[in-house]
Amino acid sequence: MILIDSLYINNSGGLRLLEYLISELQQSNAKYYLLADSRCKGKFDDCQHVEYMDASMRNRRHFYLQHRNVFASVLKTIMEEWSPKSAANRLLELSQSLITGANSIPLDGPCSIAKPIKKGVTI
Repeated sequence: MILIDSLYINNSGGLRLLEYLISELQQSNAKYYLLADSRCKGKFDDCQHVEYMDASMRNRRHFYLQHRNVFASVLKTIMEEWSPKSAANRLLELSQSLITGANSIPLDGPCSIAKPIKKGVTI
């Protein structure tokens, strides 16, 4: 099952991208679980699995602890690869690389190049 953690996404372009992602997942019949910002309550009621909550790090942590057996690999990735400390280190490494001309960009994780969702699709 795919976990989509969209806390803090509640307006403008981010919300449009989220709506597009959900519509694509629904068409593909993929199994997913949406953790949605409470300010979007009602927008995603037609999703397979949706939980609305107030956006806060405390609530997010509580959710992950409550569902740690279901989303164990996601939790591990968030705690290790996408932690604030890891992201800051990646940013420093990338900055140093650009300053020295090495242009060494990480292949995945923080500071990596984001790939398009679908070729030729603009939102």
